Amino acid sequence: ELEDILLENMNTKYSNSVANTKKLNDIIDKINNPWTFTKKITVGAKYATICLPYNTKVPEGVTVKVVTEYTPGSHYVKTADFAKAGEVMPANNGFLLYAENITEDTKYTFVYTSKDAKEPDVNKLLGNLERKKDVENPSEVFVLANKSLGVGFYHLKNGEALAANVAYLRIADNSIDATAKVFIDDSTTGVEAIETEKSIASPAAIYDTLGRQAKAMRRGVNIVRMSDGSVRKVIIK
Repeated sequence: ELEDILLENMNTKYSNSVANTKKLNDIIDKINNPWTFTKKITVGAKYATICLPYNTKVPEGVTVKVVTEYTPGSHYVKTADFAKAGEVMPANNGFLLYAENITEDTKYTFVYTSKDAKEPDVNKLLGNLERKKDVENPSEVFVLANKSLGVGFYHLKNGEALAANVAYLRIADNSIDATAKVFIDDSTTGVEAIETEKSIASPAAIYDTLGRQAKAMRRGVNIVRMSDGSVRKVIIK
């Protein structure tokens, strides 16, 4: 932006008008006082979403993820790590934040940087910068929440506004019940067996593909939320 103003000045398009002077002062203020944005991640969720209008450094303790895949009828999304602490998160993109080791609700500060950032090759998450009251096809919009079924993406309620600076999914899948959730699967394969008793994590809850909690695993596809917050897709033949 500063470069654009200087070029305008060189091309005699810049004047000492109030508007142009304010434009230059605003740029100087950005340089002296970098933009910051604070995002809280709760210990109960460990996940949050974000979308910012400028490149930012990823704060310590946070992993930035993208959603790479949604298979119709599966009711789960596959994620992949995109950036880690100290790296740059690109502007105007929707991302999933993950704070694995928090023991209490924690606020993280994302600071503006002039460094370039690569765009994700694949990302099903969409970013939203400003609060929207009227969302197009709201039945297809899913936002991150931590409800009775656990952490996942839930339907945006009728008449509910889409918050600013968040990411969301747009999924046209009529098989997803209005009260069900889309699971977050951050395992490496998306299909894994439950770990043995030697493992640290243990099954904390079991759901069917409609998001309904079950007492035990059944034949077919089971979605298992582990005690460490991760989610596994387990197939029993």
